[in-house]
Amino acid sequence: MDFSDKMEGYAKGPLQILVIMAHPADTFDHCGGTLCHHARRGDKVTVAAVLQGVRIHDAVVSDMLRFTGGGQSKDEEKVIVDERVAIKYREVVKACKILGIEDVRFLNIEDKINLVNEPNILRIARLIREVRPDILITHYPKINGGIGQHPQVGAMVVHAMNFAGSVDFEDPNPAFRTPQLLFTFPDNYNFKATALDADIPCYCDLFVDVSDVAEEITRARHCMASQQYNGNYAKKSVETSFGTNGNRMNTGYADPFIRYRPEPVYYLPLPERMQKWANETEKEQLERRGYMVAPYVDL
Repeated sequence: MDFSDKMEGYAKGPLQILVIMAHPADTFDHCGGTLCHHARRGDKVTVAAVLQGVRIHDAVVSDMLRFTGGGQSKDEEKVIVDERVAIKYREVVKACKILGIEDVRFLNIEDKINLVNEPNILRIARLIREVRPDILITHYPKINGGIGQHPQVGAMVVHAMNFAGSVDFEDPNPAFRTPQLLFTFPDNYNFKATALDADIPCYCDLFVDVSDVAEEITRARHCMASQQYNGNYAKKSVETSFGTNGNRMNTGYADPFIRYRPEPVYYLPLPERMQKWANETEKEQLERRGYMVAPYVDL
């Protein structure tokens, strides 16, 4: 038995990270600070949106038109959707650039009702084989009991990741098995929005401190004017989501994750910060937890 690698710790890179989310803004919105860290370190970051996202987050299609109704011809519908999709995609590319992400992809699947289905799983599997990620990130499949576009895309990514490890005769790329999969923090972690959320507990076991890039996260969200995330909402949402999770972890801002697979190590892991913070004064702790950036970003 060869134990020559026993002293090695975590992979130092350059890593290939692939984020596959339901909607265009999800690709950076749920873990943008973490991606910014890796992009700055020189890791390769690819983000991909499965759905167009105009029926769930758009100032015209999912907001204004719901009051006036449908009934447009197919040609009229296409003009409206194409225009709104193009605007949203431009905003996402701009937001990702703020975070240092250059490889932004859109599967451009229409987002009416998208249940877990084989054609989409195969498309996602082909993307995984092409990009060959060291770390794959997606939605938690058990949000709201698995009902909704976020958890359904998360479930398809899990299926696709498993299938990507085997041969697909219609895909020229070789099979690839992803070492680790992470789920971004689910909606039912901090707040149980529905009875289905309350019925399925979840536990985030990994947090990335993103306090140093809170301004970039806020500016990236501000780019999403098409879904009305710009202005004060960008500040409020960053402070109440990533700020809340940072406060839980004794820091300013944090991206929470759920690890899909347990990780084997040679030594028990202990972050130096946890060791240092364990016996500090309460004043020191509260000053760090009270660090606020988002409300004061000049947009």
